[in-house]
Order: sequence, then structure tokens, then C-alpha cells
Amino acid sequence: MKLRFWMMGLAGILACATGAVAITYYVDDNSNDGDVYTPGFTGNDSNSGTTNTAPKLTLNNLLATYTLSPGDVVLIDTGIYTNNVMIGTNVNGTAINRIVFQGSPDTRPWGGGTVFTGGGDLIDVRGNYLLFQDLRTIGAGSGFNLTGASFNEFERIYSISNSSHALKSSGASNSNVFRRCVFHSTSVAAHGMYAPARNNYIEFCIAISDNSVGIGGQAGVLSNVFSCIIIGKTGIAPPEGSAGSRNIISITDKIHPSIETLSDFVLVYTNWHHNTVADPKFVNADGFDFHLLSAAGFVSNGVWVTNPAVGYSPAIDFGARE
Repeated sequence: MKLRFWMMGLAGILACATGAVAITYYVDDNSNDGDVYTPGFTGNDSNSGTTNTAPKLTLNNLLATYTLSPGDVVLIDTGIYTNNVMIGTNVNGTAINRIVFQGSPDTRPWGGGTVFTGGGDLIDVRGNYLLFQDLRTIGAGSGFNLTGASFNEFERIYSISNSSHALKSSGASNSNVFRRCVFHSTSVAAHGMYAPARNNYIEFCIAISDNSVGIGGQAGVLSNVFSCIIIGKTGIAPPEGSAGSRNIISITDKIHPSIETLSDFVLVYTNWHHNTVADPKFVNADGFDFHLLSAAGFVSNGVWVTNPAVGYSPAIDFGARE
């Protein structure tokens, strides 16, 4: 009993020393199908949102009800969310204690998990030092719009079938990092960031534009493009001020709006090296299954398939989770 009281006292001292204790919030749609964070319960904006038995229905209502603090976690359960989201300038973590927006681990590019759908800019991010994971947007003007948002991280974000940029920026949206994301536009550049944004970083991502540029934007907005698959009528434009290495670029026209071939491109942009122009060989790009074909086998909808006859990708598949 004395040990228990001592531990409770220590916890109190630590809480005082480090500030407010981080809070976990819950959001769920009005269905229980596939829920992992709030099983057996559905969302309602009259709920508190602070327990998994009383989740909020919309992220906007949660943000209007509470002021999130560094270290807080928002768990957004499996479901379809049709409200556009505004994450305002008052939502800020710190460099060592981000605010986390976590979707369902079942989220995949081809569907399921945590899905936002609608029109316009689905998720407008204006805060700093935030982490977004396992979220899918589909069928909007833009999946994500960064408005002066900086020092944020995006992992396993799947922004699909956008009529505008899958991800775009305005204002000084600086030093954001994108990892293992898929950006797909049916018209313009899939990933398009614009000045005065600076020093944003992309790695292990797929950027696809059906009719334009895989990764677009303006000079200086990107610091590095590493180990990505870039697909479009044109590959990347403009790369001024950026570096790029170990990318696979698949094009139907030019590597760059003013340069036709990769060999000519690297003569002009010497910070780009060890890239290749090739077909990445996806399992089913039309169905948004971007796993990679391999003669040794490949992942198809979570199942390992061996079929040497299909050929192989020049890239390496990350596995069932990705």
C-alpha cells in the first residue's frame, strides 16, 4: 500500500514538472463496421469525445470543444466522414511532443479504414508540429491543403482521385515531411506546393497525375525527393532548389516541362542523381493497389502471391502494411 501511494505521488510530481497530462480523444462515424478504437459505440457530437465509449461524430466539433495541447492524440476510427475539416492555427504541438491525428490501421489506398470524402479542400491544415497517420481522402477538389502549416509529418496518407492537387499549399508552409503517402490527381499536379513554402521533404511516396505533373509546385518549396515513384505526363516541375535521388519516374511525355530526357535533366540539375525512368509495375494501379510486382512474389490485398510470369518491379515492396 505504501508503494502504491509513493507511485501516485511520483506521478503527480512528474505531471507538475512536465505540464498538463496528454489526453486521448475519440472520433467515430455512425457505424460500428470495422471499428478498432470505439468498438460497440458510434459517434455523436453531444458526447464528450474523451473516452472510447463516448466518441465525437466529427473532428470539427472536437476541435471546437477542446483546445488540443502538445502530446494529445486524436483517434479517428474506421468510417466515412463527409465533413470538411479545418485544423486551425491554434492547434500546435512541439518539436518533441506532436499532436497526433491517427486514423484506423486498416486504412489502405484502395479503401477501408478512415476515409474523408466530399468536395473542395477536405482537410485544411493550419497548425504546426502535428502528425497525421493512416488517413484516406477521396474524390475532393484537394485532399489536403496546407495553409501556413509547418513542421508537420504525414505518414500513410492516401489522397486519391482529386480533381485538383491531392496535396497543395499556400502561405509559408515550411519544413513538412511526407512519408509512405500516395497522392493522386486526375488533372493537375498530384503534389503541388507553392511559394513562399520552403524546404518540404518527400520520401517513399507515390505521386500520380493522370494528365499533368507527378510532383509540381515552385522553386525552393522542396528540399529533397527521395525513393519516390513519380508518374505523370511530365515527371517533376520545377526541381529548382531541390535534390532528388533513387526515384522511379514514369512519364508519357517529358521528364520536365522544358527537358525531355533524364540524361539531359541531370546535366542541368546536378542535385538529382541515381534516378531511373521506368514502369514501376504496380499490382493494380486502376484499383489503387500500389504494391509492386516481383518475380520472387508480391503482396496483393495483404496476401503474398508468387507468379514469376508477371515480371518484376525495379523497386522494392514495403509489404502488406504499406
